[in-house]
Parts: sequence; structure tokens; C-alpha cells
Amino acid sequence: MQAIAKNRIKNILKIGIILLIGYLFISIIQTYQIKKERNSKAEMPDFEFVRLDSKRYIKADLPTDKSFFVIIRLSSECGSCQEVLKEIAKSKISSSNTHLIFVVDNFEYELIPNIPQNIESYTLCSCESNSFFHQFGQIATPSTFIYGTQKQLLVKYTDVKDPLLWLQVNNYLNKE
Repeated sequence: MQAIAKNRIKNILKIGIILLIGYLFISIIQTYQIKKERNSKAEMPDFEFVRLDSKRYIKADLPTDKSFFVIIRLSSECGSCQEVLKEIAKSKISSSNTHLIFVVDNFEYELIPNIPQNIESYTLCSCESNSFFHQFGQIATPSTFIYGTQKQLLVKYTDVKDPLLWLQVNNYLNKE
């Protein structure tokens, strides 16, 4: 009877050790992927959105006199998105060096009244979720992508349901 109990304990320990090694392995892989993503300087994808006037808006249409391009994906059904717009209104973002591109789903232009009045350099566009995903690899709202002068990805904030997200974005843009 004691031999059976000892074998059972040994088996449980073996399983525990295997699970622990598996967990550590997965943690190491995830950490590596996060570091790899931070270090990658992905280029802005060739995108195609639709502006309010129904004309297309592509990467070549970006202003040439800006240092930062911030693409913000929003949805009218997203409460956090409304909070992000409020935070943008409070921010001290410099329109002289930053251009914002607000991207809403399928012409959800009911967000228009909420676009902050203190932002001078912006474009409001529409894009289908599937199209945005194929272009940027992300469909969560709010999602924010900051690109530099050379159209390289500097930082992205995705799948964040925190209204303080814009404070992070604002801090990033003002430290550069």
C-alpha cells in the first residue's frame, strides 16, 4: 500500500515538474516575442481608408511637414474610445509636428462631434474591421499606432481598455 502511495506521489511530482517546465518555456517565449516586437521598427503599411468626402486616403496623402503620424482606431460602441477622445481634448499635443488619423468602422461618423477642437491636424477616415486588421494586424478598439517621419513604427498601444492610454501617447509624443 505504501509503495502505491509513493508511486502516486512520484507521478504527481513528475507531472508538476513537467507543467512547471512548460510554463517557464511559454513565459520565456512570450517575453522574447514582446522584446522582439518592441525592437522591431516596422514600417507603416500601405493603407487605404475612406475620408468624409468619400475620397480615398492612402499613405502617400500624409502631410510631409509632420514628425509624427498617430493612427487611432475607434468605434462608436467602445466606451473607452469616448474616454480616449476626452483625454485627447485635454492633451497638449503639438499640431505643428503631429498629424492624427482617426479611423472609425464603416462610416460611424457619429464620433465626429467628439473629435477634440484643439486638434488642428487630423483626418477622419472609415475602414472596415477586416481591412484594418489585414493592414495593421489589429482590430481592437481603441488601438493607437505612432509612426515617425520615416513612417517607421515607434510604438503601438493595442487592446487597451484604459482611458489613460492617451496620457501615455501624449507623454511619448512630448518627450521626443
